[in-house]
Formats: sequence, C-alpha cells, structure tokens
Amino acid sequence: MHLNFGPEERLYLQRAAYGTAALAGAYVILPALLTKGGRGGSGGVEGEGVWVHGLYNPMNDCFINSVVQCLAGLPSLRLYLRKVLETPTQPERRRLTAALLELLTLLNTPLRRRQSSSARSFVTILGDIHNSTISRNQQDAQEFLNLITETLLTEWSAPLLTAPRFYLPSPTARSFTDAPRGLLHWLRSRDSNILFGVKDLSHTCRRCKHTTKTREEAFTQLSLPVPTTYDASLEECLRGVWADEPIEGYSCTHCALLSAYHTLLRTVKGTSTPSAYHTAQLEALREAAGRQMDEFEEEGVREKFRLRRVESVIDRHTRLLRAPGVLVVHLNRSVYLPNGDTARNPCHVSFCEKLSVGGVKYRLRSLITHTGSHSFGHFIAWRRVEGDEKQWWRMSDEDVKRVGWGEKVRERARLEFPHDDGEILRVSSIAVCPIGYCLPFGYVQQRILPSLRYIPFAPDQNEHPAHFQKWGRGQTGL
Repeated sequence: MHLNFGPEERLYLQRAAYGTAALAGAYVILPALLTKGGRGGSGGVEGEGVWVHGLYNPMNDCFINSVVQCLAGLPSLRLYLRKVLETPTQPERRRLTAALLELLTLLNTPLRRRQSSSARSFVTILGDIHNSTISRNQQDAQEFLNLITETLLTEWSAPLLTAPRFYLPSPTARSFTDAPRGLLHWLRSRDSNILFGVKDLSHTCRRCKHTTKTREEAFTQLSLPVPTTYDASLEECLRGVWADEPIEGYSCTHCALLSAYHTLLRTVKGTSTPSAYHTAQLEALREAAGRQMDEFEEEGVREKFRLRRVESVIDRHTRLLRAPGVLVVHLNRSVYLPNGDTARNPCHVSFCEKLSVGGVKYRLRSLITHTGSHSFGHFIAWRRVEGDEKQWWRMSDEDVKRVGWGEKVRERARLEFPHDDGEILRVSSIAVCPIGYCLPFGYVQQRILPSLRYIPFAPDQNEHPAHFQKWGRGQTGL
C-alpha cells in the first residue's frame, strides 16, 4: 500500500525521525560518558579539549601515576624544565629532565575523547640512570617523588659538583657543607631551582649556652609530624618545623671541652712547675672552646683531645634561607609502638587553599590521596584544570573525571575547600592516606616577598572565616 503525503506531512515525519534518532543517540552515548572508567580511549566525543590523558596501571603503578599526574599540574615546573633544557650541555646529562618534560607535556595535551597513556618509558629511563629497576613492592609515592627530585638535582647541578666531597645525609635532606661554593650559591639563588629550598640548622646547649655554627641543608619537601591531638591545622604543623626542638641526652662538645680544660687547669695549679705540654694543651683547649664549630668540626675535636662524653639538653634551631618554587608537604602520621608495630595518628588536620611559608605565598595546585590500609591500598591524584581554576581533575589511573563545584564523588571520607570568592575548590568524599607518608600537597609559589626569613603564619579568621574544614568523627582525615 502506498501512502501519499503532502509537503507539511513529510516535514512533520522528517522532524519526528530526527527527534527519535537524537533520543536514541542520547541513550547510547550518555551512559558511556557517565559510567566510571574511560579506559583506553572509550567514551564519546565531548568536544575539543575537554579531557586529558589518564595513565595505565598494569602492575601496581598507582603510586607512580599519582606522582606524575600531580607534577603535571604544576605549570611553573614545565616552564623550568624547558629553561633547563635550553642550557647548552650534553643531552645525555639531562635524560630524565627531557623525559619528564615530554611526559608532562603529554599529560596536559587537550583531548576530545577519553584516552590513556603509559609512564613506563619515563620509569625505564629513571631505572637506567640508577642501573636498577623501580620496585613496585614498596608502592610509596613519597619515596618515588624523592627519587625523581634527587635525580633531577644530580642532572641540574652536575657542572657544579667538582669538589671531592659531597655529603648526602638522607634521601629527604641534603647537606652541602662540603659542597663547592658554586653549588651553594646556585641553591640559594631565587630563580635557580624550582623544586629545592635551603634551610640552615644549628643548636644551642642549655648548660654552656654555646651555639654551633649553622649547617645548610637543601630539602625537596617538608615532612611534618602530626600532633597527637584530636585536630590541628596545617599551619600549626608547619610552625612545629621551624620551632626550637629540645633534644635530651646530647653529647655537647663545648661542655666536654670546658670540662677537660678545668680538669687540666686544676692539675696544672697543683704543680709548682707546669710542663710545656700541659701549658700548650690548656691553650689549645681554650682556643677550641672559644671557636664556633659545626657538627663535623666537633667530631674532629673530640677525637683530637679524646674528650669524655658530657650529656646535655640542646635546642635545635631551623631557619629558612630559600623557599622553593614548588613546596611539597608530607604529613607524617606514623606512630611507632613499644612492641615494634606501626600505628596511624588519627589527628584530624585542616588546611586551606592558600599557604604562607617564610614570607612566600603558595596556592594549592595538586594533592595525592590514598585508600586502604598501612600495607596496601590505592593512590588517587587531584590537580587543577588549567584555564579553569574552579575545576579539578580526579585521576585514578585510567579513570579521569572532571570535578566541579559541589560535585559528590562518594568514597570514604569528606574533604571540602570552603568557598571563598569563587576560587577555592569544593570537593566532597575523598578518601585519604591512612598513615600520611604518601600525601604530599603540591603548592606553587605565587610571589616572593623581599625577605625569605621565616615569618610565623597566623591565618586571618576574619578575612577568611571559612577557610578551614574539620573532619567528622569516625572518618579518615588528612
């Protein structure tokens, strides 16, 4: 049977057919866009530049992926890497710098579809540099970040390391007392190194009031002990880093020198004709006691005079010399029990988007969160969307989500950046690290004030009355 339709009927049927097709297309496409995942290029076209790369996790690589994604959220770091590569040098001396810049550029490339890549080539280069394989058994984001920054420092400062002695006391603190002056000057300079800050350490004995010579250290992150209280703020934890730290049972070299001097002086006074040796020894002890020495010089003095141990209580002083361009803060929640076990400090730590350290203003750019227990779990990276400061990327390996204001992402805990003139993120339900060693905050320096000496930071509650969030009872906190 043939039906004849007029122009109006044909137009009506065409519109109905188009509407049906569009409705069917919406039901087909939208579930793919709204479901959790987006693995390896699945998903529909959302428009130009609305996605960024996720990272595959073939074998417990979430600790690697989270660190790399957070570094990708630091525009100033990419600019600095380009600046380093523009410096004339042999290419093989900047292998990791070039590989990191290539990876960070890839992770910031706008995409029209969900797509994932891999960080394996970068990890392979890092392993080749150290003639080893990156272990996935440890799964420690903090240690992996330390390995990256240490390797970058070695590449960037290689032309300056001409002295035979280069003291490295620990992975997180580098002492440059015996390093070349060029390296010290380079680390102190304001625009020299975006990832490293410099602080000096000294201590004062409460018994003899002697203060040692300051010893400079470079640091890549601030590891903050969490107080054993119900709640605290990040600023309170930071103030603890720069506050004087009392240390009991310290072997004071100056007290030992004074004790040896007065003992020998009593011996000399008890004789009618003191020997030339005793006289010279007295003069040497008096001269040594009057000098200001660092810890390395004190060790040599103790061996020279064979000083007996004199214990005292000292106050350890820490002062900031140069603030880093990118500040990484690590919350140390580990509590060591008498039986040797490790527990988690459950203190609820509140923090705000803006931070002041040593007169330098920082703004939160990225962070890493963790779900699970002390021995296993999963890392998730969060970083700002470039060009839209009100939006953040939630990056769980291949699963990349764009998180807007007030969006609910139900997991275990709750994290909020209270609204402040439309610039602070409001994200809910972020599970966080239960012990804190894998939770760095990536703050990016906004501007440098004339003085880099430490200024105790007191948040202005009147200016930002809602800057701080509190974690509810029974929930995981930062």
